[in-house]
Amino acid sequence: MSFKRISINNFGSFSNFIWNQSVLNKKNETEEFARMNVLYGRNYSGKTTLSRIFRSLETGVISEKFEHHDFFLSADSGQITHQGIPSQNYEVRVYNTDFVDENLSFLKHEQGNISAFAVIGKENKKLEQQIQNKLLEIGSNDESDSLTGKIFSERKAKTEAILNYQRADRRLNDLLTRKATNPDIGIKHNATYKDPNYNTPKLVRDIESISAMSHPILTQEEIQEKKSYLQQTSLPDINKPPLPTLMMESLIEQSIDLLSRKIRPTEAIQELLDDALLQSWVKSGIALHQPDRKSCGFCGNPIPNNLWDKLSNHFSEESEKLEQEINTLIGQIKTEAQKVENIEIPQQQKFYPSFYKDAEHLKINLLNKRRFTYHN
Repeated sequence: MSFKRISINNFGSFSNFIWNQSVLNKKNETEEFARMNVLYGRNYSGKTTLSRIFRSLETGVISEKFEHHDFFLSADSGQITHQGIPSQNYEVRVYNTDFVDENLSFLKHEQGNISAFAVIGKENKKLEQQIQNKLLEIGSNDESDSLTGKIFSERKAKTEAILNYQRADRRLNDLLTRKATNPDIGIKHNATYKDPNYNTPKLVRDIESISAMSHPILTQEEIQEKKSYLQQTSLPDINKPPLPTLMMESLIEQSIDLLSRKIRPTEAIQELLDDALLQSWVKSGIALHQPDRKSCGFCGNPIPNNLWDKLSNHFSEESEKLEQEINTLIGQIKTEAQKVENIEIPQQQKFYPSFYKDAEHLKINLLNKRRFTYHN
């Protein structure tokens, strides 16, 4: 039996090693294992790792040094996967470090490395010295300046940081749970908040929601104000007051019509035309003197016989009719204004305290508009 190819998805230092894509000759053709093969490379390049795959065929057990493994070999007898290793029975012999650990432990010194029997040649001595220098550089856990010592210190610091984080996380969770559900201080048991189903996840969501709002920290006075809102009993709904149907557009049209109408007396008295107050005074005096008085009730002088004719020509029937229409329109306008006045404004106690200021502002605004309507 001979092996042809090997592909390694995951094993030790190998990952996604596909034979057909990696082992090619100069013609870019896929090569296969020959009767004799020489594998060479630097330390930690994967030679020993590769030998352990073949040794697993000998022992029927994959090396415990690797937690994850995924590979397969192509042989004369078919394909062999890592899953089928225990059931294989191949005549394979592998001499590697695992073989030495298991069978030649008497050759090791205290540090567990195989002792060299001899160093031959100048180049080998140079290499041996380089190896010793590297070993000194790598050092041990007890040497803080060595690579191993630094890695050990960093791992120790990382472990301590993880432990500190876990302790802090447990402490935070304890505090959140106490604040959410503790019978003495928990929100769940606080009648102010009225949420018997309150729990730690709700508290976390509330904290995240408030943090996202970037709301400033409340003063003690503001806290008390907010708490008073929570204690507020439910108030009945405020029904929208019935609004009257106003005839403002019609009244405006009538006003424009009356104000634009022109009345010319038959024989106008210019002095009365020039003084509206005097004209109104004279008109009111007519009603006080006609038909029986012969003398002026103001100055006592006799009333001229032709005075009534002159005043009748000035105050014509057409002007009387216009005045009546104007007075009627004024009455209608006052009636419409009274409809607005009768609109009921809800009292302050019908609102929740948080809306007191808004309600008062709207009330003042409405009253100002009423006064504006009456004065104009």
